[in-house]
Order: sequence, then structure tokens, then C-alpha cells
Amino acid sequence: MKRYFIVLLFLGFLYLPLEATEVHRWKLDETSGNIAVDSIGGVNGTLNNGAFFTGEAAEFDGVNDFIQLDNLIRFHDTENWTISLFYKGTDSSGTNPMGANLVGINTGDWWGEVTIEEGKAKFLHATDNGHEPGWDNLVGTSIVTDDQWHHIVVRNFDNVTADVIVNGVVEVSGSSLMAGTPSQDVMSMRIFQFMHGPGQFTSGSLRDVRVFNEAISDSLVLSLNEDNLVPEPSSLILLLGSFTLIVFFQRKK
Repeated sequence: MKRYFIVLLFLGFLYLPLEATEVHRWKLDETSGNIAVDSIGGVNGTLNNGAFFTGEAAEFDGVNDFIQLDNLIRFHDTENWTISLFYKGTDSSGTNPMGANLVGINTGDWWGEVTIEEGKAKFLHATDNGHEPGWDNLVGTSIVTDDQWHHIVVRNFDNVTADVIVNGVVEVSGSSLMAGTPSQDVMSMRIFQFMHGPGQFTSGSLRDVRVFNEAISDSLVLSLNEDNLVPEPSSLILLLGSFTLIVFFQRKK
């Protein structure tokens, strides 16, 4: 009986909510309408040009589909933060040599994006405004354009370094500070749109996009990768129900 309790306690810790450091989450699992709900931060998005929900993810055709958020979300290279998302598609580069954009911004003279280049996950950070030109690209090593779901994470640290993580594995680490003279404007990452950038309309599926205000731990990255979604209360009920059955049959013996 004691060992069953220990097992349940361990499983209970695994099922604890992982939202303590989350500031935004778009599940993209809506079944109708054109609003992508941010269940944590309240920054909703609107589907444009034919993007649609399947009940599991948001779908994009690679021609002109995108989701535009109600407000700009901004965080700096000198801060801890994390972007986590699930992507499924076959679009290796979009229509732009910079890659196929998944999450980022397409306005202004500089940008930061989570994107796909030659089939690999990339964190693109660039500016070319005539004053502080610079590029920092962190490109993963594995192919994610095989029409299978892949968990892609960009984790930034306050020492201006970042990781690109694919399916729970850190594939590349390096500077997240763009070249040129640092300034408040240059040293930042903005999110305004999904699956769209300048000349980078992207085909495929996107789901469970999250933003954390911390550089999340390796264990949390693995939990997100393995579970895909934080267990809902019904999952906890199922877990407790299973334990009740174990106890019942144990006593029957």
C-alpha cells in the first residue's frame, strides 16, 4: 500500500500545472471562428486570409495566411524568456531566403523570429536600418519539415545567449545579441504574428504556442515536449480514479 502511495505522489508532481512562469498561451485548438485565444495573457489573435482551425491546430496554406495578435509582445535580449511551440509541415524555406516564419514580427526595419531554414528550426535576429546593421542566426541541426509534429523552443538568457531546442534536445547555443551598437530598440524580440513574415508566408500547422518570462529548465522543456499540453483537470480526475481502483483491488486481495 505504501509503495502505491509513493507512486501516486510522484505522478502527482508530474501532473502539477506548468503555468507558473507562463505569460501567454495560444492553444490554437479552437473548433470554429477566427479568434486565437490567449488563455493566460489575454492577447488574442485574428486569423487572416483563410487560415483556419482544425480543433487540434491552426492551419496555414503558405500563400498569404497568418494570425495577427491584438497587441505587440516585446522582451529584451538581456532578459530571461522562452518561446515554445509545436510545428508540423513540409515548408523548408518559405518564399524568402531568410526562412519560413513561425512566430515573430514583419514590420519595421528589424525583427526577431522563430523560423524554418532549409528544413531546420532557426532563431533569426536581425536589423538593417542603416545605423546598426546586424544578424544573429541560431540554426538547429535536425530536419523538422517531415510533416510530423515537432516541439521547437527558443530559450533566451539574460547574459544575451540563447538556445534552439528541438524535441527536447538543445541543438545549438550562442549569442542572442545582434551585431552593431546595442540599444534599447535593437536588443529586443517582438511577437506580433504567427506563420508570417516579409515574404515568408508559411504552410503547415501550428499549435500550443507559449511565452514564458523565464528561461525555463531542461526538465520543463522535456515535460512540454512529452506531454504536448498541460493536463487538464479531467486528467487529474482520471489519475485519482486509477489510484482508487488500485487501492480497491489491493484490498480485495
